[in-house]
Amino acid sequence: RFAPESNFPSICCRFPPPITGNPLRVMAPSSVLNGEADTTIEFWVNAAQVTHEMNLVNAGNAATTLEELRIVLEANASPSEPNQDTITVRYYDDAAAAVREVSWPGQTIRTLNPLEAETPHVGYFVHIALVRNEAENLFELFINGSGVGIKVVNSVGDRISLGNMAVDANGLVIGQKFSGDLGAWDVATGYEGMLDEFAIFTKVL
Repeated sequence: RFAPESNFPSICCRFPPPITGNPLRVMAPSSVLNGEADTTIEFWVNAAQVTHEMNLVNAGNAATTLEELRIVLEANASPSEPNQDTITVRYYDDAAAAVREVSWPGQTIRTLNPLEAETPHVGYFVHIALVRNEAENLFELFINGSGVGIKVVNSVGDRISLGNMAVDANGLVIGQKFSGDLGAWDVATGYEGMLDEFAIFTKVL
């Protein structure tokens, strides 16, 4: 399903719990998304067993929205139970001129490995791939290579409307969420766990 070439160098990083005043993050080159229409973002996650929102990717700009595109793992209940996680995408909707969202509940992203000695425990790697298709005005999500749904309507019931993305310099971060401006972070919702082979493709795969 996914081509080997990428417009973004593959990275590997480990995210311990975020530290107030020094949030761990990876700043990525914004030029890879700025002005782009179609995008596929893929990566492997090994998420910590915590039960709060964790931000995976955030792309934004200072003029219009800090949430041009934001991918969130929402951990809803006990990590020992499957199908308790939600992947939510918040995005700038062209027709609404506002941020809207789509969600895929009932996923198993946090997995438990009883042999892992870390605290909080982490489990096994899970592959996530998000497709943003401007021509068709839709999002599609894949978990471990299997499609889990195409979204053409957002959470308020409107048809999704996508345009070319506007991402400022210093406007693409992995593992954190912008808060207030591009230089500030919502450290309470930083990603916790491991992340591997992060790649961005400026096309639909």
